[in-house]
Amino acid sequence: MKNEELKGIIDWYDFQKRYGFILTNEKKYFFHQDDLDSIEYKPKKNDEVIFFPIKTKKGLRAKRVKFVKQFINDNNTLKQFINDNNTYCRACKKKMTPRLVTYKGSPDKSFCPHCGKIHMTFFNFQKTIEITVIIIFFSLVLLYFFNK
Repeated sequence: MKNEELKGIIDWYDFQKRYGFILTNEKKYFFHQDDLDSIEYKPKKNDEVIFFPIKTKKGLRAKRVKFVKQFINDNNTLKQFINDNNTYCRACKKKMTPRLVTYKGSPDKSFCPHCGKIHMTFFNFQKTIEITVIIIFFSLVLLYFFNK
């Protein structure tokens, strides 16, 4: 079998069993959740994917399955989403790759490189503890001075 990418659509996928099948013009290929290139991608029927075909003892299998297009019916309009590791800023609506800000080695937030607006805030337990300790400290200082 040639080592080149094929394009196909998801025929069906079982979330509990974590496997499904991809249809091409000619054949049907088995794939497992471990064969997906992205852990965020949740396969749905008729999603367009690209993959590398291999031949196994049990039959044809798709490896390194990458999500290409998804069609979502929303109020009788079709929206097309392309997965290319980019997203769109909610503020300026431009296509972007979010920039990550860390706090003491842990992700803190990501922001749009075009407009600077915060794209996503991550929960940071260490930062939360530090802020809580500071608030408690200043509350105790204020209580001490007001109770004199």
